[in-house]
Amino acid sequence: MIRAIIIDDETNARETLRLMLDLYVPDIEIVAEAADVLNALRTIKKFKPELLFLDINLGNGSGFDVLQLLPESESIKVIFVTAYEEHAIKAFKFSAIDYLVKPVLPEDLMLSCKKACQEATTVVNKMQIEVAESITNPDVKEKKIVLKTSDALHLVSLTEIIHCKSDDNYTLFQLTGGRSILVSKTLREYEDLLSAHGFVRVHNSYLINQTYISFFDKREGGYLVMKDEARIPVSSRKRDQIVQLIRKLGNI
Repeated sequence: MIRAIIIDDETNARETLRLMLDLYVPDIEIVAEAADVLNALRTIKKFKPELLFLDINLGNGSGFDVLQLLPESESIKVIFVTAYEEHAIKAFKFSAIDYLVKPVLPEDLMLSCKKACQEATTVVNKMQIEVAESITNPDVKEKKIVLKTSDALHLVSLTEIIHCKSDDNYTLFQLTGGRSILVSKTLREYEDLLSAHGFVRVHNSYLINQTYISFFDKREGGYLVMKDEARIPVSSRKRDQIVQLIRKLGNI
C-alpha cells in the first residue's frame, strides 16, 4: 500500500480524484489532502507520504513551489494532475515527471499509478523542476532544458543550442563552443517542445535556432550557413518560409 496526498486547490477535483483512486487503484491510500502551498508543506511533513498527486496552479502559488520548498533529502514520487497548457505538459515529460491531464481518464490514472508503484524511489530533482518552470513561465528569461544521455543529465540553456540533427531515434544537439550531445529522443519530440522558442524545422533531419542563422545560400538547392559555419540543408517545401524568416529577422 502506497501512502499518498492529493494537492489541488479545487475541492471537486480532489474529491473526484479520491473517488477514482478508490475505485481503480486500491493499492494507493490517500492519507490527506491540501489546497495551497503552505498547507501542502505542513501536510507532507506530518504524514510523510510516498506519493503526491500535485496540481500546477494552487491559487496562491504553484506545484513547483511545493517541490522547490521540500527539504533536499525528501524522496517522494510525484504525479502532476493538471489542466495546464500543452507546451507545459511537454516540458514535464522532458523533465521525467509523470503527469495526468484533466479531466483524468481511468486508464491514464492506472498507468501512472502502476509506474509509481513499480519505482523503488523517486527523488524530487530540483534541476528538473527548475527546467520545467523555465520553459513554461514567460517571466523566466533564460529558458533551459535537460538533455539526458546514458551517463549524465546536462542542463542546457536554449541560447546554447545552435541546431539539432536527427539520427534515427536519436537527436544530436550541436551547442556553442563546439560541444555536442546525443540524446535518445526523436527530433520531432524536440520540435514540438522548442518551436515556441525560436526553433524552426528546416529539413526532415534538422531543427535550427534562428538566432544563429548567418545567411541563406540559394545554390545547390538551398542551405543555411550558421554562425558556427555549419551548412544546414533546407527542404524545397521550407525554402519560401526560410526566405521570409530571414527577411523578417533583417528588419528587426
